[in-house]
Amino acid sequence: MTASSARAVFFAASCAAAWLASVGLAVVLARIGLSPQIMVALLAGLLVAGAALGGALGGTMRFGVFLVGGRALPPVPLGLAMATGWAALATGPAGRPAGMLGLGLGLALVLALVGPAIRRSGAPTLPMFLRHAFRSPALRAVAAAVVASAGVLLGAERLLSFYDAAAPLFGLGRAASGVLLFALIATILAPGGARGLALALLALGTAGLVAVASIAWWRGGAGLATPAAWTAGGLDWTVTQAAAAAMTVAAPHLATLAGSARHPADLRRALVPALLAALAFGAAAALAGPGATLGPTLALALLELALDLACAAGLLLAAGSALGFDLPGRAKPRRRSLSARFAWLRLATLLVAGAAAWIAASRPDLVRGLSAAAAAVLAAALAPPALLAALRPGSSPGSGLAACLAGLATALALLDGRVAALGEVAAWLAAEPGAAGLVVGLACGGAVALATARRPPRPPIEDEAF
Repeated sequence: MTASSARAVFFAASCAAAWLASVGLAVVLARIGLSPQIMVALLAGLLVAGAALGGALGGTMRFGVFLVGGRALPPVPLGLAMATGWAALATGPAGRPAGMLGLGLGLALVLALVGPAIRRSGAPTLPMFLRHAFRSPALRAVAAAVVASAGVLLGAERLLSFYDAAAPLFGLGRAASGVLLFALIATILAPGGARGLALALLALGTAGLVAVASIAWWRGGAGLATPAAWTAGGLDWTVTQAAAAAMTVAAPHLATLAGSARHPADLRRALVPALLAALAFGAAAALAGPGATLGPTLALALLELALDLACAAGLLLAAGSALGFDLPGRAKPRRRSLSARFAWLRLATLLVAGAAAWIAASRPDLVRGLSAAAAAVLAAALAPPALLAALRPGSSPGSGLAACLAGLATALALLDGRVAALGEVAAWLAAEPGAAGLVVGLACGGAVALATARRPPRPPIEDEAF
C-alpha cells in the first residue's frame, strides 16, 4: 500500500471514529434535554467541517494529482466514495424511488465495465475518455459542453436540497447561504481537486454509514420494507430503470473517481463494498419510517445532508474540469505554461462553484424546473458513447460521435413540449427522454461501428501528458 493509499484509509478510519463519538455526544445531549434543532445544527456543523477538512488535506500543486487524485484509492474506500457520490441521485430528477434498481444497475456497470475502461485509458475525465476511445476531438468538445452545463444545474439542484434542509437549522437567508455554500464547495474542491473530493467523500460516506447504523440500532430493524415501486414491473417501470441506469453511467464525477483507482481491477473489487454501502443508504429511509423517534429522524436528516453535499461536490468538480481542462483542449507547446493551465483549472472550478451556489440561492424555481431536463440530456448524450467505448473498443470516430449526437438530439426533441402532443407514443417517450436517448444513441452508434473498421487500441494516457 502506498503512502497516499494509507493516508486515505487512515483518514476514513479517523472520520468513522469521530462520527461514532459524535453519536455518543448526541445521546448525552438528548438526555440533558438540549433542543433537537440545536443538536442537529451541531452535528451538521461537524459534518460540514469533516468534508471541508478532507478537501483541505487533499491540497496539491501537481496538475495530474488535481485531476486524478494521485490514483491512490484502494478498493474499499473507492467503493464507499463511489456509493456516497452516487446515492443522492436517487432523490434527484432522474432517480426517484421507482428508479432505485436502475441506479444500482448503473453503479454496477460503472464499476464492472465503464470504470475499468476509463482507468485503463488513463483519462482523468469522461470527455477525455471518449476522445481517447474514439480518437475524436469533436466528441470531447461536445461531451465537455454537456458536462459543464448539465453539471452546474444538477450540482445547483443538490445544493438547493442541502440548503432546504440546513438553512432552517442556522436561520440563514438565501444570500448568506449562497455565500457559505460557495465557500464550502470551494474549500472541498479548489485545494486538491479529485484528491480533495475523494477525502471529502470518505468523510461524508463514513458519516452516512454511522447514521445508518444509528438508525438501525435505534429502530432495531422495525419498519424496514422494500418499496413496491422498486419491483413494480411493467414496461413503464422498465423504462424508468433504463433512464436511471443511463444517468448513473453518464454521471461525470463517477468517471473522475474511476480514474482515481490504483488499478482497473480495483474497480471490480470495489463493486461489493459500493453496492453494500448503496443498499445501506437506500434502506435508511425505510428504517427511519413513519413513527420514528427523535434519534432516527435526526440521523436520517444528517445522512441526507451528507449525500446531497457529496453529490453536489462531485458534479461541480466534473463541471469545473470540463470547463477548465476539456473545453480548452490540449495546449500547444510553449503556447501556455503548465502553471497557467493549472491556475485556469482551479479558477474554472471556483467559477462553476460560484455559479451553482448563486443559482441555487437566487433562482430555486429555475433550478427545479431545469434539473430534470439537464439529467435527461446528460444521460442521453454521454451514456451511449461511454457504453459503446467499453463494449467495443477501437470503434471508429464516427460511431462515438453518432452515438452522442443521436442520443442528444432525441432527448432535446422529446423535451420539446410540442412532441408530446403528436400522439400517445410520443407522449410516452417524452416521459423518459433519457432512456429514449440511450436506446437511439446506442442503436445509431452501434450501426456506424459495425459498418466501419475497428482500429487497434491506443496506449494509455500518461499523467505527464495532461
